[in-house]
Order: sequence, then C-alpha cells, then structure tokens
Amino acid sequence: MKNFFALRWVLISVVALAGCNADQLEVNLKTDDLRDAAAGEQVTTSFEAEFSLMSELDDQQRAELDQMIATVEDFMDIEEVEVENSDFGINITVEGQMPISATQVAAPFYVSITNSDIFGDMYRVELANGSEFDRFQNAMQGINFMLAPNAVQPVKFKVRGEGTVLAPAVEIDGYTYLLYAGDIERRLTMNFSGGPFENTSGAFLLSK
Repeated sequence: MKNFFALRWVLISVVALAGCNADQLEVNLKTDDLRDAAAGEQVTTSFEAEFSLMSELDDQQRAELDQMIATVEDFMDIEEVEVENSDFGINITVEGQMPISATQVAAPFYVSITNSDIFGDMYRVELANGSEFDRFQNAMQGINFMLAPNAVQPVKFKVRGEGTVLAPAVEIDGYTYLLYAGDIERRLTMNFSGGPFENTSGAFLLSK
C-alpha cells in the first residue's frame, strides 16, 4: 500500500509539472511579421511558456525533468530554460522562437496564418501543430507516459502593430467577449484559455 501511494504521488507530481498544458503560453506577434509570413517569407516570433509544480522534485523526477528539457531543445528553438524554487514549489520558464507560416512547418507548434474562409479581406491566425508534433509527443511519452503534451494549448497572443481584429470568446483586459471586434491601438493582448479552448485552438482574424 505504501508503494502504491508513493507511485501515485510521483504520477500526480509529474502531471502537475507537465500538466499536458502550459500554465501560461505567451506568443508575441507583430502584424508586419504576420503579413510577411502570409506572403511566404520565413518568419519567427518569440514565446514564453510557464509551468509550475506544487512540490519539490525527487531524484527520479529531476532526471525526467532534465530529459524533458533536452527533448524540448531538440525539437524547438529554445533560448533559455529557467528552473526556480518558490515558496509553493518549482516554477519552470521556457523562452524561445516559434515559426510563423502560411503552410505547415517541421516543428511541434507554430503560428499559422491563412486566408479566412469567411472574410476575404482578413487572415486567420492561430496556434497550430506542425508536422513534428506526433514525433515530439512520442518522445515525451518515452520519458514518462504522463508527459505527452496536448495538441491544443491555452495561449495568450500579444499583438503589436496596426489592423482590425475579430476574435471569438476571448478575454481582453480581464473582460470576456462573445465576439471582439476592434482596431489594434499599438498593442492588444488576447487570452484564449479554459472552456472551449481546452479542446480547440484559440484563433483570431486580422485585416490584410
């Protein structure tokens, strides 16, 4: 019985660490970069992902964390990984670069920009899975089967530039909109998390 509870705690801790989802994923976007990518140019943008664990890591979990970080660095353009002890456990921050593309790219995740099916004068922008996602997911499962990332991640888009935006079921400045429509005034932060965004990617439309 003691071994059962020890194993159960290990699994719960690992789930809390990876969570299958980031606690917070911020993607910085510039409207000029988005339009350049829509025109076929190779563009990347910065992102920051945060994870938290409400306990200290034992030796086995520390080894799995090291393997997980190495795997992420193999598949993604990572600039920095920071692991900090806090009063409530451990915080992990991952910073790097993510592709922006009008076509699927060889990466686990990328920012997709395509023509809107509804409005001919707008682009559709969303966090999407690249062609390497399945291999990335399998590699994480190889470390621990509970570590497999979800295909859908909650995301906060920080957009700078000019243009008109349409965004469904989005949180902006602490207020949730059924449908947000407005111009970007230098910068706009849109949060797509919880509820329907546990199963479908957050997306918004941007004027061409």
